[in-house]
Amino acid sequence: MKTEFKVGIFFLATIAALVTLVLSLEKLGISSRQDTNIYTAYFDQVAGLSRQSDVRAAGVRVGKVESINLEGNKAKVVFSLPKNINVYSDAHVSLVSLGILGEKYIDFSNGRLTNTNLESGSTLKTVQGTGLDELVNVLIDVGKDMKAITESLNGEGGKLTSIMDNLDVMTSDLRVRIPRLAEDFQNAARTFNAFIKDNETETSGAIKDFRLLATKFQVTADNLNAMSQKINSGEGTLGKLLNDGSTGEKINKTLDSLESALSGYSNLDLRLDASAAYWADRSDARAGLRIEMAPQNDYWYSLDLNSSPDGKNSKVTRTTTSIDPITGLPTGIVSSQSTSISDKTVSLSAAFNKKVGNVVFSAGIFDGKGGGSIEVRNLNDTLRLGFTAYDFSKDSSINKNNPRYRFTSSYQFYKNFYIQAGVQDFANKDYRTMFVGGGIRWKDEDLKKLLGLAAVGR
Repeated sequence: MKTEFKVGIFFLATIAALVTLVLSLEKLGISSRQDTNIYTAYFDQVAGLSRQSDVRAAGVRVGKVESINLEGNKAKVVFSLPKNINVYSDAHVSLVSLGILGEKYIDFSNGRLTNTNLESGSTLKTVQGTGLDELVNVLIDVGKDMKAITESLNGEGGKLTSIMDNLDVMTSDLRVRIPRLAEDFQNAARTFNAFIKDNETETSGAIKDFRLLATKFQVTADNLNAMSQKINSGEGTLGKLLNDGSTGEKINKTLDSLESALSGYSNLDLRLDASAAYWADRSDARAGLRIEMAPQNDYWYSLDLNSSPDGKNSKVTRTTTSIDPITGLPTGIVSSQSTSISDKTVSLSAAFNKKVGNVVFSAGIFDGKGGGSIEVRNLNDTLRLGFTAYDFSKDSSINKNNPRYRFTSSYQFYKNFYIQAGVQDFANKDYRTMFVGGGIRWKDEDLKKLLGLAAVGR
């Protein structure tokens, strides 16, 4: 038998043995198949992925695709992973490309260690990967957008065309205007040069004046600098004042005193009351102005100035005598009558007032005489009932045998306006009278400011 024939038979036998070995391994599933777990994933599309494609984790090949089938509208991909890889419940896979033109493979991420493991045969979540097809589609969309932009710019009536037309108009206009502007500048330069030549003397004088003024400013600056140095070193009255540490403390104390005085007057409540009343039995009237200064809501000081018919009391005696018609001399007294009168005058009242609940107690001077009063008010002070007693002296010569009593009632019916009525001197018959009238009450902030400034001035 020839050598070539022997070599051919040996070669064919070797190939047959290798084929038999490969088929046996594929059919029986050698240890590599037995050491893997099988998992399933569903994709929208798996173009480019084939059976035996790689399954990679962090770029490292760890498994392969076992089968690809269509199930409904999804591609069912079955792949294997080694048993020594833990697959947790939040593991997921995605379909990516190996490079720009490389083959497709399944990228595997096994999730977090804190979750439970998935058993073999489980289905894993899928995440849409960025493949070459998606990139191509994005580039196609970008190209379409760029084409639409260029068509909008270059087309008839487009923005780029309008811009070019506007530039053409502007350049044409400038082509005409620039020579004119240059000529105008030349004329202006000539006029300016002529003006300088005609006014050269005045210009020189102005420059000299500016130099003299600058010299004076320099001298003034030097004087100010020397003055500031003396002040900083404590020379002179101003320097001693500014460098004396006690000066700041004195100024601060003065400011504190001023602030204390102003704050006190800012809290002071100043109220005014102007009133007038007709005294029926006297056929006269009483007018008055009251000022109330209230540091607090529950007490205040009041000052009244009144033009009152209830002024100085006196007694007038009228005697009637008979006259002799012949001699013209008085022959005797026919009658004698004494009358108690009050002269109209201006009286002053000043009192301290304390409010307790709805009752106001007052004590002080009333119409120039010592006395006191009590007044009952409702909750908002609109209705007031008061009783005043003063001038406790007795004088039978003028028929004043009792103190002077006054009963007053008032009602504030609209905003600051009120009406009043009462009885004056109801304990002394000769002076007793009814009175009615009205008035207005208000707060005056301007007068309060003036009083505050007057106090600070002192």
